[in-house]
Amino acid sequence: MYTARTWNISFIRDFNDWELPAVISFFTFLQPFLPIRERRDTMRWKLRRSAARGKILTCDNLMRRGYILAGWCCMCKNHWETGDHLLLHCEVATALWNYVFTMFGIQWVLPATVLDMLFGWHNWFGKRSSAVWNLAPLCVMWSLWQERNRRIFEDLEKPFSHLQEQFSGLLFDCSRSWGYPEAPCLPDFVDIASDPLANVDKEKTDILMYCTGGIRCDVYSTILRQQGFQNLYTLKGGVSHYLKNEGPAEWVGNLFVFDSRLSLPPSTYKSKSVLKASRSEQVSENNTFARCYICGSQVSELRHRNCANLDCNLLFLCCADCVEDLKGCCGVNCIAAPRLRPVLPGHQRYKKWHIYRDVDCKAS
Repeated sequence: MYTARTWNISFIRDFNDWELPAVISFFTFLQPFLPIRERRDTMRWKLRRSAARGKILTCDNLMRRGYILAGWCCMCKNHWETGDHLLLHCEVATALWNYVFTMFGIQWVLPATVLDMLFGWHNWFGKRSSAVWNLAPLCVMWSLWQERNRRIFEDLEKPFSHLQEQFSGLLFDCSRSWGYPEAPCLPDFVDIASDPLANVDKEKTDILMYCTGGIRCDVYSTILRQQGFQNLYTLKGGVSHYLKNEGPAEWVGNLFVFDSRLSLPPSTYKSKSVLKASRSEQVSENNTFARCYICGSQVSELRHRNCANLDCNLLFLCCADCVEDLKGCCGVNCIAAPRLRPVLPGHQRYKKWHIYRDVDCKAS
């Protein structure tokens, strides 16, 4: 006996009126394909990593294939369109990434390439608390790619607030489709997604907090204790106190500070205690974590710096060679700026910005 085979599809929520054409199109697409048997949903689409490998069809790749194009970015209308620019460094993309960082309550410096960003992003909150976090880059890049295509092919430009809503809704739908977290509505989802401790056992989990000087950890430990967390530990005196006692020999990186300088080397760095590392010494594969923002290299002197242009003050990762070549600036445009801080050699610490007067700022 013949048994009709039909699609039995369930949706996690009701449709909005503006979504009905997409639903009709979806079922029209499915109609010619008959299901073989009833089975649970599985992910059949395989990630090709086109964006990570720089193979999406941005203007630079289309021109390599022989197409004659203007080559400019339709999002910011200021720069050449490449995959890394469109998805990371375009003004619109940067604003959307900053919205994501604010949503999750963190501070982040975007690396030079999409591939480096994905390597640094995965499981950043830990394996158990990063489920929604791991979906965020895909939702950001898909939202940007859709908006880019909309502007090129349909000559339609959404305001940035709509782009934020599109990302949030997409992240919400993707998260619910995979069963985490169980939030009934988008506002509740945002609250849960932005809390890395939402699914942590408050009675059994040990939580260690450490920060630059330890003061903020003392404040947050009080807040967490009020929320029911019991096993709380802090690094006494913060990282600065730890390095003062243990020394900076095994330390890689800078400390985040809450003034305009943003990033400083530990005060324990002194000329007698710092080992002189060759600028050309390559970092081993086990220790690589990012690339120079300017030249893309991975070298032993890689660390965060502020752009020497006071009016830019961009926090970026930079190697020692590029610091010397660009006089501490993040790019050639900032070298000619009227207010430049002097470039301090080695691991010297900048004074607070108000110390540098306009008369003395111009680098010699």
